[in-house]
Amino acid sequence: MVSGFLSFALIAVIAYFLGAIPFAQLVSRARGVDIFKVGSGNAGFTNVLRVLGGRAAAVVLVGDILKGTLAAGIGDALGDEMGMLLASAIAVIAHTLSVFVHFRGGKGVATGAGVLLYVSPLSFLACGTTLALLAYTTGYMSIGSIAAAILCPLMLILTHEQPLVIGVFTCCALFVIWKHRGNIRRLRNGTENKIRPGKKG
Repeated sequence: MVSGFLSFALIAVIAYFLGAIPFAQLVSRARGVDIFKVGSGNAGFTNVLRVLGGRAAAVVLVGDILKGTLAAGIGDALGDEMGMLLASAIAVIAHTLSVFVHFRGGKGVATGAGVLLYVSPLSFLACGTTLALLAYTTGYMSIGSIAAAILCPLMLILTHEQPLVIGVFTCCALFVIWKHRGNIRRLRNGTENKIRPGKKG
């Protein structure tokens, strides 16, 4: 019992500190920019893309995805499915509440995609394609992100994942949507920023 508790405690600590790595802040700082003080003020892929361009944003995107995948993999190795689910949820939350940047962060989309990649590559592909297509056609990353979050648990149902997996990822998807509540409000008001700098909806 104690060893099991210690294993899950270790998983939680590892997943948190992996998920909390602030790639957006690290990349922007390397370019002499504080990502929290420019653009939307959000430490995520989209704001880096607007402010610093595609190359910097790609580094952030890959880093955020990989830390989610790695956290899920370590959780799986140390604690099987329960460990993987614990690590997945904590990594997503840690990305949004990073101890390294005063408990700020992004909105959990890329890190959530990373854990989804580990659990269900097909679901990752479907959600990623949906996000990219909607972001490209509408110009709003938030629309693509919200749609991908909605699609995530549906894809896990279609790929016959276990109910517990579906339940945990549904909670993660709802958390990501909740983190976009400001974007939803701006979309309704017609004031949401498009992906392209200087463009409004």
